[in-house]
Amino acid sequence: MASPSPLRRALFALLVALVSSTGSARAGDGRLGEYVDRYKATLGRHDDVSYASQREALDAAADLDTQDARRTLRALAVTERDSPGGGDPRRLALLLAALVRRGSAAEFDFTIATVEAWRGAGLSSALPRILASALGAPARTHLREVVLRKGTPAIRAAAAGALGAIGDREAVLPLLANLREDDLALRAETLAALGELHDESAVPGIAVFLLGADPRLREVAARALGVLGSGRALPNLVRALEDAAPRVVESAAGALALLAPAGVAVSVPAILDRWLAVRGKNERVEEAFERAMARITGVDVGGDPDLWKSWWAANKDRPPAELKNREAPTTFAGARYYGFGVRSDHVAFVLDISRSMGWNGRLDAARRELVQTLEHLPAKTRFSIITFADTASMWSEKLLPALPDTVKKAVRFVERLEPVSGTNSFEALREALADEEVDSIFFLSDGYPNAGAVIDPDEILTAVREMNRWRRVRIHAIAMLKGEPPADFAATEDPAAAQRFMRRLADENDGRYVEIR
Repeated sequence: MASPSPLRRALFALLVALVSSTGSARAGDGRLGEYVDRYKATLGRHDDVSYASQREALDAAADLDTQDARRTLRALAVTERDSPGGGDPRRLALLLAALVRRGSAAEFDFTIATVEAWRGAGLSSALPRILASALGAPARTHLREVVLRKGTPAIRAAAAGALGAIGDREAVLPLLANLREDDLALRAETLAALGELHDESAVPGIAVFLLGADPRLREVAARALGVLGSGRALPNLVRALEDAAPRVVESAAGALALLAPAGVAVSVPAILDRWLAVRGKNERVEEAFERAMARITGVDVGGDPDLWKSWWAANKDRPPAELKNREAPTTFAGARYYGFGVRSDHVAFVLDISRSMGWNGRLDAARRELVQTLEHLPAKTRFSIITFADTASMWSEKLLPALPDTVKKAVRFVERLEPVSGTNSFEALREALADEEVDSIFFLSDGYPNAGAVIDPDEILTAVREMNRWRRVRIHAIAMLKGEPPADFAATEDPAAAQRFMRRLADENDGRYVEIR
């Protein structure tokens, strides 16, 4: 039998391909329906587990990378956006993130228009995270070459944050071009993004902002140089230790710590010289120096720069790798709160007095610890106490000096505290950050937020970031987790979620986190 002609073979191959693609499309359609069903299965719930399940289903739908999947995701987003009551911003953020995951320019434009038109809270601040979901090369190109260049300053700032989070090093030049703009937020997000790209060519463009007039941008530039991680920035950061703005000095010290071990021989003497020069003038700056020294050397000598200087004289000739865990004397003579040195002259203690704090002696323990801390505060320290349950309450309308009579009144107030219902974490944090004097917050709680105007942890953290964006108040978090919930409440309490929330609160606000069990 004669073999088929080339034309017949080509037609046969085309028919096979058509049948195969039709089968694949049908299989894709079946999987798309399955993923949509999984997404819809938990729509009535608003907990972390349900949102995680929805995210997984939506991302799987997006990864089908078909027009049907994109049309379906857009339709779901429209349904959520237009639902009665305004929709759930957290769920809408998940839908938009899935839409741009494998999306084209049209999906980006729809996403940006949706965020710009949204009138409620909690979506616009999530835009950098949404845009950073882009996985496909066409989507990233559109983000880098169109959104970053032609959007409003707010949209361009979000695009810069997304490109930094993605790690798109092709974005270095367009990001540097954005630094010529006058918009403060756009410049700040661009500086931070350039740091995250770890490209040495960006060092001069970032470093020039250390010489600018705005201390907010000088502080952001110092942090960005630390994250970037290039030894070329060492001279710039050493000079920044002399800055007149305390927050710039703190960030410069932290950035030098990030450049270790390469810059140890330069960083340590510079930090010690500056620490000795400002000793006794600003507790937070001194704490920043102490933390930087501990990170650079791997040892904890404490809060006395003279001890650090002696230790360094004895160890400076050792290779950086050998400095780690060398024996060293430690000292801290000031007040402590759950092991943290209270290294601030303007501090707010925020204390959860919700119903669950009455379990297992939690509130009793918290009262004792706070009383002991108050009684050891130096007189120059100005402090306040904020308690919260279903609402937040301030012991004093302003910070008061830790004089003996004031401390006695504060102790009496603390000793009389009793647990009541609700955990309004948002209002407590908002009240603490509203005081412009406060530069450090100690936040103690045992629970997941469940009362107040904002309950969702992501929204609370986003709101705190916005309130604290330029002030850089340090927030330490203490998770009071003594014992187990009573049997009647075991199903409603979620200690793991409380831990996640409070750990992020500390991590995102330059604080420390501890659990009390």
